[in-house]
Parts: sequence; C-alpha cells; structure tokens
Amino acid sequence: MFLRRLAKILGRLAAGLLVLGIVATLALNFALDRVPRYQTEIKAWVHQQTGLHVRFAHVAATLRWYGPELSFRQLELRSRDDRRVLAKTARGRIGWDLWRLLASGRLFAGRIELDSPDIVVARIGPTRFAPASEQSLQSGGKAVAGFRLADLPPGILVIRHGRVSVTGWNRQLPRLTLHDVNLQVRRDADAIHLRFDAVLPAVLGGKLNLRGRLGNVGASPAALDWSADLRTRNVSFRGWRRLLPAYLDHLKSGSGAFELKANGIGHDLGDANFDFEATNVAARSNDGSTAKFDRIGGHLELAHQGDRWTLLGRHVQALRSGRVDPPSQFEVTWRAKRGGGFHLRARASYLRADNLLPLAALLPRKSSRERLIAISPTGEWRNASLRLERLRAGDHWHFTVHAQFRDAGFGAFGRTPGLRGLSGSVAGDQRAGHVTFSTHAATLAWPAQWPRPVRLDALGGTVFWSRTPAGLLMATPRTVMANDDGRVSLLASML
Repeated sequence: MFLRRLAKILGRLAAGLLVLGIVATLALNFALDRVPRYQTEIKAWVHQQTGLHVRFAHVAATLRWYGPELSFRQLELRSRDDRRVLAKTARGRIGWDLWRLLASGRLFAGRIELDSPDIVVARIGPTRFAPASEQSLQSGGKAVAGFRLADLPPGILVIRHGRVSVTGWNRQLPRLTLHDVNLQVRRDADAIHLRFDAVLPAVLGGKLNLRGRLGNVGASPAALDWSADLRTRNVSFRGWRRLLPAYLDHLKSGSGAFELKANGIGHDLGDANFDFEATNVAARSNDGSTAKFDRIGGHLELAHQGDRWTLLGRHVQALRSGRVDPPSQFEVTWRAKRGGGFHLRARASYLRADNLLPLAALLPRKSSRERLIAISPTGEWRNASLRLERLRAGDHWHFTVHAQFRDAGFGAFGRTPGLRGLSGSVAGDQRAGHVTFSTHAATLAWPAQWPRPVRLDALGGTVFWSRTPAGLLMATPRTVMANDDGRVSLLASML
C-alpha cells in the first residue's frame, strides 16, 4: 500500500516537472521569436557561463531528455576577447543544468554540444597547446598563455563527428588532422572525465580510443592525479616514428595495435599495463643492423613506487622467418638512490633478447632507451638471474649472475667493444666465477680501435675470475680464436 502511494507521488512529481519544462521551453521559444534583444542577453549569459563569446545565425529552445536547451545554427565559439574564432559548427546546443536550476533558481550551462565542428589547435610547447587563432597574440616575443584545465567550466562538453587539426607538431609532421572526432568531457568539482574517439591521420593509420580522468584539477600540473586507457588499432609504425622521433626513431616499419593503461601524479608515472600485437616489424640498432619480426606481441607491466621500478614481461613472443620462439617471461627491479647507490635484480626463465629492441620506447628515461638501442642485446637466455648493487658512488659493485645463453651478443657502446654469436654459460659473483663460451660464427666490433667488425670463424674457451687480496685474478686454461687471417690459442692468467 505504501509503495503504491509512493509510486503515485513520484509519478505526479515527474509529470509536473515534465509539464514545467515544456511550458518553460514554449515560453522561451515565444520570447525568442518576438523579442530579438533576448539574443544579446543569451550571448552575455553564455559568456558568463563559459568564458567564451558566441555568434550564431539562429537560436531556438528545445526540450531534451536531460532538460531544456538552446539550439543554435551556424554557431561560432570565439575567444575571451571576441576577436578570434575557436570553433565553427553548423549546429550546436547549450543545455541548462536542471538540478542547479531547481536548487538555486538560477540558469547554469550544464551541457554544451557541437555537431561536426572544425577545430584547429596549435602546439606551443612539448606539453602545451592553444587554439590556433591564439597564436596571433604573439607579439614582441610574448608567449601564448595556452589553455589551463582550471579554465574549463563545470558541466559536459560533447563533440560529435568533428574534425580537429593540430599545427606545429614537429618539422616532420607540421599538421595533423583527426577525422570523425567524438569527444565527451565532464568537469566535476575537482575532476575532469574524458572520452575521446577519432580516426587518425593517414600517415599514422588506424583509430584511437582514449578514456581518462584528471583529479585535483585546481592544483599545479605537478600535482595532477591522472589515469588513462589508450587503445589503437591498425596503426603504422613508420608514421608514428615521425610523430614521436625521440621515442620511436629506431622503428623502421610495421603495423599493429596496442592497449595502454596507466596512472600517475604529474610527470611521475605510477603503474602501466601494455598489451601489443604487431606484424612486419623492423627495428634498427646503432650498429646499422636490423631486427625483423613477422609478428611480435605480449604483455608488459611497469610499476613505480618512490625510487623503485619493476618491469614484468609475460608471454612476449615473436615469429621470425617462420620460426616461433617460446614465450619470454622476465622480471626486472631497479632502484637508483641519491649519492650513487644502485640496486638491480633481474630474472628470466626464457628470454629472447632480440625481442626487447622494438620495446625500447617504453622505457621511462631517455638515457635508458638510448643505452638499450645502442647495446641491442641478442640471443636466447635461459634460467637467467642477475643481482647488481652498490651502496654509494665509488663503492665496489656487488653482483651475482647465473645464465645459459645461445647466439647471444651485444653491440659496441662508447669505448666498449661489441661481440655477437656466443653460446655458453656464466655463473659467479664479485668474489669468483667463470664464463664458458663457444661459437663457429662470431662478430667482434670495436669502433674505437677498428674501422670495421671482425668475423671470427671459431671462438671458444673458459675464463675464470677470482678476487684475491692482491687484486682481481683472471685466467683461462685454453681459449681459441680463429678466422681467415690466422689462429690463436691462449693460455694465460692476469692479476
């Protein structure tokens, strides 16, 4: 009985609100048709609500499921000084915030919708953008202020089937145009929620979907609490190399799809999960060689807490020249401390090191990316583990290493020579250990000393090391090295 009475009350209340909305809409339409001066007041009201000026050819009142709204034709959104056009659209709508109207009795813009707008944005810095028309403000060397998140008014902004052009991205891609852009931005008291879908420019290929959240919006950029879910498909790595040369310059070709989920605060990354699948990939190393993959895919996780980083690789698998490698599984944890302290632990049940080169762009630090590309590790590693640490700069390194490897190698880096094509094993620590190796086709590169790499038809032996009170002792009972120019057999020890 009580529920039936409650349902009747709620039904009558809903009907009353609907009638009130219809009457208000009809009254507004009647007023707009007969009192042209109200259109000037509407422009002033929109400016008060959004901080932007508007121009339009016609305005009418309509009623939608979320409440009454103003519907515009030939709408222009203009800058704060009313001198520059920010966006043009054939149709646009501004909806009232019905709940704030009922609570305060005042009209607030709760929703702005633009149909098929044409928007041009200029890149004015690595992470700063502004409407392209704002560039005209530059005079006398003054910089453009750019858009601030705090300038976004509360409510919802919706763009349907728009076109967005970004100018000044970089020298290789001075203009990028995204088509069929669908955007929804919702600003709450302290957060911004984003949904973005678009067809990427032909040079990049494919489509992009982004879901994100920005918290603590009123604070400085360094204090922004953010999360993002980015997905792409059918993208061209050749084009993305031009888009992000600092990260992807080593990728020569390929296409694929990926999904990235990440969160953090300001410029500090918290956690990231990366799933990828790519075909016909070619990645270039610093020595000029190219690693080619028919297919490569897998799952990576990156976690960051304080000075501690952890990278996990799961089911990273590649198809090369018709050969399918076993899935790579690895885990790396490292910490860099003030004063030069460093700690690293790494382990892998199986790792095809060649598969790491296309993933160099995911490393958070530029120096780490450059070092991995320069070294370009190769070969198969099984049952591998490494611990490397020191307490402060100037201290001796402490390490423990154990691994079996086949066709392994690394490129020259700085004044350190590079060697490829070795098979064998290594075990030991900073006190003592040994490495056993053999090959029938190795390559030794030492750019600091030799003009070109040297091919070794045979290289094998065992090297022992031991730290004694007198220093580091290294010895080999027999090491053989040979090529077309000669053969060397070595029995030696060195302190």
